[in-house]
Amino acid sequence: MFSVYIQYSVQFDKYYVDYTNHVEERLVQHNAGRTPSAKPNRPWALVYTAVYHSKTEAIKREHDIKRKKSKTLELNI
Repeated sequence: MFSVYIQYSVQFDKYYVDYTNHVEERLVQHNAGRTPSAKPNRPWALVYTAVYHSKTEAIKREHDIKRKKSKTLELNI
């Protein structure tokens, strides 16, 4: 199983969208600074997750969200 997740940084008003097979572990990694693209905007809070049966489905959903996202995350999710 794979999950698409969205994290939000209140301090920097930024969203981070990605997919993984271990959401909780990824959140810990992001907040520990072990992900270069997420490191500058710590701390992160998990605001959305969706589970998919295949990696392909998760990647497709991640790309859909990234195409639609805005600063205020006005998504139809």
